Amino acid sequence: MAHPSQCECGNDTPAEIRPGERASDVVIRSVAAVTSREPLALSPLHNSIDAGALDRLVRDARAPEASHAPAPDASSTVTIRFEYEGCEVCVVDDAVHVKRR
Repeated sequence: MAHPSQCECGNDTPAEIRPGERASDVVIRSVAAVTSREPLALSPLHNSIDAGALDRLVRDARAPEASHAPAPDASSTVTIRFEYEGCEVCVVDDAVHVKRR
């Protein structure tokens, strides 16, 4: 799991993206928790980022052999930052960090 120190934005307890789970779903749940709102009350994630591309980037970084992508070296890290629902979201490897702006 990524450590909070790897991302400037973030809560003290990042949400883990578990195997088989979509990163976009974890982003929505995490932002809903930080903003004290129901996930369905949030605006569509695709208004801020291409959710499918986010899911593919995280999935491919975790299992490059399944995507035919080149294998990352041991020091490589996937880091994606964007704003959503008044929050700064940072996806680092297999964790989602959220900070309210």
